[in-house]
Amino acid sequence: MELLLYILKVAVLLALTRTGYRLLLARETFHRFNRCLLTGAAVLCWVLPACVLTLHRTVGVERAAEAALTLPDQARAPLEALPAADPVWPRIVLALYAAGAAVVLLRWLVGAVQMLRILHDGEQVRLPDGARVVVSDRIREPMSWLHRVVLPRADWERGCPEIIAHERAHIRGGHAEEDFLLEMLTAAQWFNPWMWALRRDLRTLHEYEADAAVLAEGYARSAYQLSLIGRAAAARGLQVGVPYGGEPLRQRIGMMLRGRSAGIRALRGLYLLPLVACALLANARTQTDFYYTAPAASTAAAETEAAPAVPCTELDVLPKCEYYSAGNLTAVAKEMVLRSYAMHELDDLEGLVPVQVIISASGQITSLQILTDRLREDQAAAIHKLVIGYGRWTPATKDGRTVAAELILPLDFGWR
Repeated sequence: MELLLYILKVAVLLALTRTGYRLLLARETFHRFNRCLLTGAAVLCWVLPACVLTLHRTVGVERAAEAALTLPDQARAPLEALPAADPVWPRIVLALYAAGAAVVLLRWLVGAVQMLRILHDGEQVRLPDGARVVVSDRIREPMSWLHRVVLPRADWERGCPEIIAHERAHIRGGHAEEDFLLEMLTAAQWFNPWMWALRRDLRTLHEYEADAAVLAEGYARSAYQLSLIGRAAAARGLQVGVPYGGEPLRQRIGMMLRGRSAGIRALRGLYLLPLVACALLANARTQTDFYYTAPAASTAAAETEAAPAVPCTELDVLPKCEYYSAGNLTAVAKEMVLRSYAMHELDDLEGLVPVQVIISASGQITSLQILTDRLREDQAAAIHKLVIGYGRWTPATKDGRTVAAELILPLDFGWR
């Protein structure tokens, strides 16, 4: 269940990150900055849900005198028979998630094997400046992979220095390594359309950056654009929106025609800061730290000493907690166990832990005893804090009057 919740948190953060980028930065021309921001944000979306801030809250509690009470045999029997809930649907969802991720990874692996074969079977050429080019008859589009430029034989024979410059810009920019990271993140979020969209955005930035590098080497912009359009027309018919080099040609030409963005607009990337703050706050936990004060002189103590606690089986109305009003001790105990997630001392605790409490006629817990000796000292202290801090109680009644009640709370940590 926790793994599913973590994956969903990552999906929400990725959706917000990609939406903010499209609204604020997608039309700007500082491509390297946008690349670093999107890649870093994608990784950060996986880190933030694992970061848990612990906020401490201090509460003063009157120290109650503990009574040495024993658990009656007739009360112990039903506790041992309590069933442990074990829902099946989280396992089914996780299995489907793992299957989808495996399909995406297998698809990438098949493509990687095909590319290795192309590199192995193609003609190896080394340019005068040391760059390595693989000429292949098995591909139709130029590409770069593993620090090699891969060209169709027709392009190599015709001579196409602008295409080689474009692919070498991909290699210098480390786009292949970034693309591998994107594939892994997409496999882990295969069900999330925003992850696929973010992947497209980063690949578009790769093409923008490579185009800018080609123009920076001195190639004429109009000639380069005509070369791109000519390749698209020859390969698949004249469709301006057909990808060449991986992304829509119309967007690439439009970005080449756009003027340089003002540097001040890079500050729009600060939209990630409130997103990070909200993610940390949403994932924060509150830990209640108790300190004990001297018991105040009150009528409640006198009532407890004067009249013994009444077992729960003899009560007309059971005590009820202000946070959970069910008149069922098993339901109240289950709610307590669910609230124990913030207590790291109880992470490895399993099985049934019966806790005997006495709730006075004024609704205060005046005695608490853990009826097992298998707990560590820190676990016993955590359970004491859990029960004491659960909330105020409405006292029990018998024969129309409030009385002190003796309860046994079956804290079954198999419910978690």
